[in-house]
Amino acid sequence: MRNIGERGYSFRLRIALIMLGFVILGGTLSYTFVEGWSFGDSLYMTLITLSTVGFGEVHPLTQGGRVVTLVVIICGVGIGAFAIGTITEMILEGRIREILGRRKLEKQLQNLKDHFIVCGYGMIGSVICDEVEKSKRSFVVVEKKEELITEIEKKGYLYIRGDATDDEVLLRAGIKTARSLISAISSDADNVFITLTAKELNPKIFIVSRASDAVGERRLRRAGANKVVSPDRLGGYRMAQAVLRPAVVEFVELTHCVQDIELTIDEVQVQEGSRVADSTLKESGIREKTGMVIVAIEKASGEMDFNPSAGAKIEAGDRLVTIGSADQLKDLINLVTAKKRATKKRSSKET
Repeated sequence: MRNIGERGYSFRLRIALIMLGFVILGGTLSYTFVEGWSFGDSLYMTLITLSTVGFGEVHPLTQGGRVVTLVVIICGVGIGAFAIGTITEMILEGRIREILGRRKLEKQLQNLKDHFIVCGYGMIGSVICDEVEKSKRSFVVVEKKEELITEIEKKGYLYIRGDATDDEVLLRAGIKTARSLISAISSDADNVFITLTAKELNPKIFIVSRASDAVGERRLRRAGANKVVSPDRLGGYRMAQAVLRPAVVEFVELTHCVQDIELTIDEVQVQEGSRVADSTLKESGIREKTGMVIVAIEKASGEMDFNPSAGAKIEAGDRLVTIGSADQLKDLINLVTAKKRATKKRSSKET
């Protein structure tokens, strides 16, 4: 709707300029033919008449010249009023839209809960936002650069204009009710400060931060970041693996980057009271009931059990790393989230 309105105002302003051009040309030619003036004198007379500066007549006017002057004044005033009205309407509508948009934004921010906060919308931050959007999770972007905010608005993402190192900005982003914060700013110093601030405001928040080198990684971990990612190191590793193990890299890329493929890698957390909790992998019947393949089990302590055996124990709080189709993943989620049936103990009567 915004683009349609802007095109409409632009069209009306172009019409006003075209009409003004015709009036200037018509007035100049009329003075030339009616009064017999030179082209320069006629153009000058037309312009001072339209602008109403009151410099006086170039030469004494005949009756016909006065008629031409009246027509030029009427046309000029009409076109000017049309142009000024269009510009005023455009400014007022833009201002009203801005106020309403800000109110809508604040309301959306107040309703956010268990969401993600993405700090920095650069090359890395934009990819993060696209991936989170695909997962249908709620998130808000914190960005201060105007050119990047324009890109965020085009995508329709919820955002806050401001510096992520500012406590007030993080509070507006809902840091106290957020599930996770991703700091993707290029400066390690800023990422460390954001991490410290976020942990102070919400000690339980899960933080993933970007680092440029090994020193930055250590500082971020000491600051409280749960995960630290170095894009340069990760990119170098992926490029090396693309040469050394091309089939493996292609498989991973297919499961993560290609939307139309049936296979996907995901994780599902086992909740307290789940039907599969406190059972072995074989007893859970995950493979038989859903068709999903469990490639790893991350324990609540952080220990990772790769390629778990049939006798591996599944406990509440564990995360199951799985491979399968989207439909199979839905079946697994339904199975894992299903609660155990309560068993009723029958009391035996003494005879």
